[in-house]
Amino acid sequence: LDILEKSGAELVFFSPLSDKTLPDSVSGLYFGGGYPELFAEELSKNTILMRQIRKKCKNNMPIYAECGGFMYLCESITTLDLFEYTMSGCFSLKVKMCDNMKALGYREVKLCSDSIVGDKGDLIRGHEFHYSYITTPHPVYKTVYSITSRKGSNTNSEGYTVHQTLGSYIHLHFGSRPDIGKIFIEKAIQFKNEKILQ
Repeated sequence: LDILEKSGAELVFFSPLSDKTLPDSVSGLYFGGGYPELFAEELSKNTILMRQIRKKCKNNMPIYAECGGFMYLCESITTLDLFEYTMSGCFSLKVKMCDNMKALGYREVKLCSDSIVGDKGDLIRGHEFHYSYITTPHPVYKTVYSITSRKGSNTNSEGYTVHQTLGSYIHLHFGSRPDIGKIFIEKAIQFKNEKILQ
């Protein structure tokens, strides 16, 4: 958040749990990590806000989400007690919680194409830690991350994109490449200017 502010962003905070609508005049959205499975029922009831987020996604607003935030942008979350709760639906992907850790470790992300956080070929460091996994077979979304673990072994492609929304289980370390903030803000300004011209 400090890097975003230093890059020129005006941060406006809101809660997917308690706020019924998005803040006025925002030009980009950032959903950080967390534990949406602990609040899945409450999140699923905030349908007006989720509908707004989905509309912003379809209208090409830059939206970045990582881990828990990515789960919130998926179609649903199935908790350990096997209740399935509807989420925002920006991605037509379903995620399910499990007892076993699905991933843990440092990651190096190479961007395979231009995105809202960087340009093709950029290297960004981060980490991965989660107990959920995507149950939807063969996701149809373009991926922009090529991931390498700390030990140098390749893992699967990641970084799902739809419109100008980027979601991933990877927590990017903005400090490893501070121009992430600048690039995201540039995309948000471009979105705002295009909306003004319409």
